Amino acid sequence: MFFSVSFILFFFLKEEGLFGKWIIVLAPVKYEERVEKLMYSISVLLKRYMIGLLLQMLGIMILSTFGFTVIGLGFSHAVVVGVFAGLINVIPYIGPWIGALFGLVVALANNLHASFMDVTFPLMAMIVVVVMVVQFIDNMIFQTVIYSNSIQAHPLEIFFVTMIAGSLAGIPGMILGIPAYSVIRVIASEFLSEFKVIKSLTKRE
Repeated sequence: MFFSVSFILFFFLKEEGLFGKWIIVLAPVKYEERVEKLMYSISVLLKRYMIGLLLQMLGIMILSTFGFTVIGLGFSHAVVVGVFAGLINVIPYIGPWIGALFGLVVALANNLHASFMDVTFPLMAMIVVVVMVVQFIDNMIFQTVIYSNSIQAHPLEIFFVTMIAGSLAGIPGMILGIPAYSVIRVIASEFLSEFKVIKSLTKRE
């Protein structure tokens, strides 16, 4: 799924406007102007989201690598675990703890012959502390920038969307749920703005 989406996305990015042109062709004539405006808004929103997401991943990688190096995991291992933590962080809520579990496995594997209580256990405990600190910074700073400034959605909206998308489509749903919801919000604000619920959800846009 990942490589299929990446392949399709490559050509959509390479031939800018290809997808939008097909949508406009299929739209009724009287809605063409609104559809063009809609496609532009979605494009801007998703670009802002993707840029914010990449910056978030980079921030997690740097902070995690620094933290794991400081606690004594070793720079080379810290880089591997930090990069993995940044990448897996795209999965909301459970991603960070998958990264933490990977870090614990690396710490355990590299200290098999050391004293568990004197060396391995304290190192594993510090890995959990590093993950918690990085997640605190992520939740307070990084995610605020992405969700508040990029897609302008309330944290509760993000939570419920992630849970629903995860229950319907598992991990892929949790990853794609937020951008999909952002697109739906833009469409609703353009075509269903007369409804009170839509006005309430999209008033920050």
